[in-house]
Amino acid sequence: MDDNWKSETASAEAPSRQIGAENRLRRMISSPNALFAFEAVVRCESFRAGAAELNVTQPSISYQIKKLEETLGVELFIRRGGRKVLSPSGLILAKALDFGFRAIENALAEIKRSTNKRVVTLCLSAAQASEIWLPRLSSLRLRYPDIDLNLRIVDHEVDPDEESADISMRLGYGDWPSLNNWYLFPEVVFPICSPSYLKKNGKITSLEDLASRALLHLAEVHPRGIGWRDWFERLGLKRYNTRERLRFSDYQPLVEAAIMGEGIALGWENFSSIHLKKGTLVRAMDLEVKTDKAFYIVASRSQPAQAQHVESVRNWMLSEFAAPSDKS
Repeated sequence: MDDNWKSETASAEAPSRQIGAENRLRRMISSPNALFAFEAVVRCESFRAGAAELNVTQPSISYQIKKLEETLGVELFIRRGGRKVLSPSGLILAKALDFGFRAIENALAEIKRSTNKRVVTLCLSAAQASEIWLPRLSSLRLRYPDIDLNLRIVDHEVDPDEESADISMRLGYGDWPSLNNWYLFPEVVFPICSPSYLKKNGKITSLEDLASRALLHLAEVHPRGIGWRDWFERLGLKRYNTRERLRFSDYQPLVEAAIMGEGIALGWENFSSIHLKKGTLVRAMDLEVKTDKAFYIVASRSQPAQAQHVESVRNWMLSEFAAPSDKS
């Protein structure tokens, strides 16, 4: 039937008004492509960059905008100081398109999520996935057997908007204006090694003694993270000599090297807890640094409200690391 597309709650007159508005819009613009061209130029702040993004030539995108200007009867760009800038009319259209395109993008994202009703996308670093989430996965699946997880592993600080993630993790101060965030646990860092390393090389008696041992280093410490030099300085050891015998570009092989007895690594509380419980790793000495940063679960503010199954996974994770007093 012709009326199958109508919303059950829509009035009988609503479709005709919508169709009338659509026809007026078509008469007011030269082509929908002209709006895409204009939006790309404004966002990229360049005709050339806008054309490159749309994979068309610069003359082509200039022609689209010229036709749009002719249809509207106004200039959308004016020359100022040798470069083109938005005219007052262009600024009005740019704001309207930004609002409209964002609304469409959010609607499409919501539709996509509704077609995968019980899938939660987690965007994590390899360390977060292997040390935090995977050891707890069986417990999560027992609690929510009808929820599927999609784990996306990245090697950079996650932007939920760019990665289309439902849930991500970040280290920092919780000062991300574009993100909703939920406190997970503090950053606590201490030296870890295998029991066999201490048995072979002897107990560590001081910070100076620790600095002289085989320390395992991360080649690229997270921008917000802490390395050996910072760790020693926070405990008052400003000068020390150490040889970077082994360097790793990722946290997992560094931990594996520590388990194999190759040296001493810095471990993060909750990241190292599984290995400490198993006894494959021990604290090399009873000193730790608690920074003023923490790990957070984050989600984009620009996304629509999170679905119930996403909230379930997020709240389950928060409960896993809640203080004993918070659980009671």
